[in-house]
Amino acid sequence: MFSFFKSHKKISIAIIAGIGLTLLFIYRQSSNGVKITSAKAEIKNITKYVNAPGETDVSDKYIKFSQVKANIEKINVRNGSSVKEGDIIITLNPASLKASLDTASSDLTLANTNLDSNYFDILAAEADVKAKKLLRDHAQERYNGDNSRDNKEDLRTAETNYQTAVAELSELKNTKESLKQKANSAYSSYLSAKQNLNNTNITAPSSGVLALEDIREGSEVLSGGRLFSIVNTQALNFTAEVDETEIAEIKIGQRATILLDGRPNEKFKGQISEIGAKTKTTDSGSTAVNVKVTFEDTNVTPIIGLNGETDIEVSSKEAVVVIPFEYVEEDDEGSFVWVKERGRAIKRRVETGIDSVELVEILNGLTEGEEVIKGEGLKEGVKVK
Repeated sequence: MFSFFKSHKKISIAIIAGIGLTLLFIYRQSSNGVKITSAKAEIKNITKYVNAPGETDVSDKYIKFSQVKANIEKINVRNGSSVKEGDIIITLNPASLKASLDTASSDLTLANTNLDSNYFDILAAEADVKAKKLLRDHAQERYNGDNSRDNKEDLRTAETNYQTAVAELSELKNTKESLKQKANSAYSSYLSAKQNLNNTNITAPSSGVLALEDIREGSEVLSGGRLFSIVNTQALNFTAEVDETEIAEIKIGQRATILLDGRPNEKFKGQISEIGAKTKTTDSGSTAVNVKVTFEDTNVTPIIGLNGETDIEVSSKEAVVVIPFEYVEEDDEGSFVWVKERGRAIKRRVETGIDSVELVEILNGLTEGEEVIKGEGLKEGVKVK
């Protein structure tokens, strides 16, 4: 029992001591004043920006696909070079194209052989149907003259054989249509392979900058595989992902500044040229709308997929009252600032307008030259220094 009161006595003393130190701190703070920093309301121009990440793209490009399965013998133009319409970009290996032609020729021969075989099978089946029909008719006549058990069984057998022959003929005729389609397809493939053998050079369909796919000399490309793109150097743009909460502020024609990760020391000017018609989910899981910013500088190397960000100028005002944004605070009643009157902190309600990266427009509540303050633990009427 004694030890219990002894231990609790120590705790009580510690609590009282802690309260005393806290009261002493508050007293000293109250007597010395809260340490503050200050700024003056000024008349300045202010611009509000919407920042959005994105990447470079082009609105005008032609993608070339391989028409055949072949090996690349030579790539005649370096990646990123300017090309003109008709320039030879890739030369395909004629040996691989000759192999494709041989395969197409064999397929065509087989298809025609199958079609011819089906033709003769149909002739034989038609003759068989006629013969089986005659046998059926004769069996019917015998049964009509003598409907004995034997004649009845002969008629049943003859009818079955006739129906089987008719079904086989019908199946052969249905097969004929399928074989004709295969033969026509094989013939088209043969003509295409023959033409490809005479056109081993793949040319640029338009003028622009060449963007090769991941191909190299000696590698095989498949039919339908991408070979290269021709990019219009006058159509470079930046596709930005604007958050859905800010999309209402974006308008066609607004000016923007583009910063690219690959060219960190440069800033590029652009304009909003297109606003997407639907939302998308970004890699971070947020909802955004694609906004296209067209570069004003046409000398930018049109590299597709460069990451970066853009600052879109959504509104601006001239000669308005502004203060640094960190001096504006919010509570349940709205925005307010702290001002200093007779050495004490006074809360003052303000109405804010647009804001930039560093400044906030003050519509009501402050005038030019008035001083606003901030400090840790500011309260109404507390002494400040």
